[in-house]
Amino acid sequence: MEKRPGFLTFNDNAVHVIPEPAHLRYTSSVYVDLADYALADTPDAEPVAAELRRLFGLSGKGPGRVLCGELADAPSPEAYSISVRSGEVRLASASRRGMLYAVETLKQLRAGTWLREMELEDAPAMAIRGFHTNLASIRQLDFSGVLRLIDEMAKFKINLWLLEYNQCFPFAGHPAMHGAQTFTPEELAAIEARCKDREIEIIPLLQSFGHVGHIGIHPEYKDLIEPGAKVAGDMQFCPLNPGGFELFKDLAKQL
Repeated sequence: MEKRPGFLTFNDNAVHVIPEPAHLRYTSSVYVDLADYALADTPDAEPVAAELRRLFGLSGKGPGRVLCGELADAPSPEAYSISVRSGEVRLASASRRGMLYAVETLKQLRAGTWLREMELEDAPAMAIRGFHTNLASIRQLDFSGVLRLIDEMAKFKINLWLLEYNQCFPFAGHPAMHGAQTFTPEELAAIEARCKDREIEIIPLLQSFGHVGHIGIHPEYKDLIEPGAKVAGDMQFCPLNPGGFELFKDLAKQL
C-alpha cells in the first residue's frame, strides 16, 4: 500500500538535489517516516549523529533503524551511498567527508522526517570543487555571514575555498589595514574550525603585485605604490621599491 506524508505534493520522480547524484533510483512510491527510528551507535555515525537526530528525530521508539557504515570498493574517498527501505535506512561512505555529503543530500531529499524508498550512489566528477570569495568586496560579509556562507558551501559539497581576506584579516603590526569588518583572532579561529568541520580546505589569497588598493589608500604605505593611480582599483606596488615585496612577505607569513 502506498504511504506518503499528506503534505507532499511535488513531482515524486523529480530529483531535487544540487549537485545531482550520479545514480538515484526510487524503488517504490512508499515514503518512510524516520521519526521513531533508532540510530545505530557506530563509529561511522559519530560525525553525523547530532545532525541526523535534528533532521529526523530518531526517537528510537519504533522498530526501524538507521545504520551508518563503510562503503566497500568506493570509487572515490568522497563517495557515499544511501539506501532507504521500510524498516531500515543505510548510509555508507569511504570517509568522514563522504558521510557528511550523504547527510547533505538527505537534507534536500527529505520531506520533514519522511524519505521515499530509494537506492542512491554518488561520487564527485571532479576532485577539486572550489569557490572564490573576496570578503572585502562590494558585499562585505560580517562574521555571522561568513559562517552561513561556509554552511552553504558544504550544502553544495564544495571542498576548497579560495579566500581573499584583504582588510578583513587582523594583520599584526599593520593596524592601518584593519577595516570595520576585520575579524578578531577568535573569530578567525572559529571560521577555520567551521571549515575543518565541514571538510572545506582554505587557500588564502593575497594580492600582489596589483590589486593592492586596500593597502595603498593608507598614507603609511603610499611610498610603496606606483605613482599615477587615480583610484584604489588601479593601485599596484612599485616594482622598483623593495619595500613592497617585504610587506608582501610579512603579510603572507601571517596568512
